[in-house]
Amino acid sequence: MKSRERREATLRVGIVGAGRTRNGLGPFLARAFERQGCVVTGVVGRDAGRTEANAVALASALGHRVAAYPDLTSLCVSGIDALVIASPPDAHVAALEAAADRGIACLCEKPVCNAADVQRAVLALLSFAERGALVTENVQWPENLPVLEALHGAWEMGSLRRVEMGLSPISADPREMLEDSLPHLLSLVFAIAGLQHGDAMELEQVRTVRAAPGRVALEARFVAPACTVEACLELVQHVEQPRPAWFAIDGRRADRSIGADYAIHFRAGDREFRVEDPMQRLVAGFVRNCKVPASGMRDVQRASMAHAVATRLSLWHRIMSLTFD
Repeated sequence: MKSRERREATLRVGIVGAGRTRNGLGPFLARAFERQGCVVTGVVGRDAGRTEANAVALASALGHRVAAYPDLTSLCVSGIDALVIASPPDAHVAALEAAADRGIACLCEKPVCNAADVQRAVLALLSFAERGALVTENVQWPENLPVLEALHGAWEMGSLRRVEMGLSPISADPREMLEDSLPHLLSLVFAIAGLQHGDAMELEQVRTVRAAPGRVALEARFVAPACTVEACLELVQHVEQPRPAWFAIDGRRADRSIGADYAIHFRAGDREFRVEDPMQRLVAGFVRNCKVPASGMRDVQRASMAHAVATRLSLWHRIMSLTFD
């Protein structure tokens, strides 16, 4: 089946997991898509009553009707152009497979799946690649890379690059902390590695510096064709918002702060730089890619994106296994 991309200005979006259970992002992603001119037309979940309540709540927030569908198939054949997977990870793989089977563009919350479903998820991601269908992981930190140049000025990255990151998960469980945060580090590693279509990235080594309740520190080394990337992730539990976060490339660090009006700033010393919500920028890029008509080159680019998501998922699984199993 050909991809269901449309040339019209309006994209119809379906959401899997549109509620706020477990601090879910469904409502935030729905509003982000509507700000890009899309229309959220339907939602689906595992509980019929909750799905109906989520549909009613979204309709009130968005100002138009949102349908509640009984299952994934019904949502995917309803005429949607894109599927947003915002459910807990154990429900992701079935939604990925449903979207891939129909060539529907897909934005999936991280992690892409739970550990038990990695093989199925990789196969689904490769199906997106084969169809030239768009699939993207909701990892937003690469959207913040321009901050470093704004705060530190331009610099040349060499063949050995270093990525460092500090995040503050809500959970105190070391496995849960790393499961949820590791995709962010991997997204930055990929963003600075200069990978081209068909390039692979390998995990050369990984070392757990610390894994205790409320604190995790991990170091890893990745090898890509153009460079080697050393990476460090520091996680410290922080329950209350706003939660501290920072990142650094080659020693150039920026610390994030979030104001009461969700104004996002990055600081380095006495310098400060305000940024647009990176989720909004990620969604905007996803929508632009959805609207580009299919072509040979576009299919190659989308296949490359799908392969990158699959490779990051495989690396995520390997690091989790080496760290905790």
